[in-house]
Amino acid sequence: MLVRYKWVMAGPGPSEAVILVDTLAGPEEVIVDMTILKEGSVDVGEAITRRNEAFLVELPREASSGRMRAWVHEDNIIKDSIAA
Repeated sequence: MLVRYKWVMAGPGPSEAVILVDTLAGPEEVIVDMTILKEGSVDVGEAITRRNEAFLVELPREASSGRMRAWVHEDNIIKDSIAA
């Protein structure tokens, strides 16, 4: 599943980036390897569960808040990436 993100800056390492993922609890800042970024989206694997218009996803790495999972509104999901 692909989730939209906002670019913040190049990361602390040469192949890393700092991104923001919009979640129901607010934006989560995550440092990721640039190889998993795909034209404005980041791969988070399959959704853990769905509730109403939101998906519980596992972030690619621990967010600066310490969270590993977050609820993401379906508007921030690339529709073609949702498993049937």
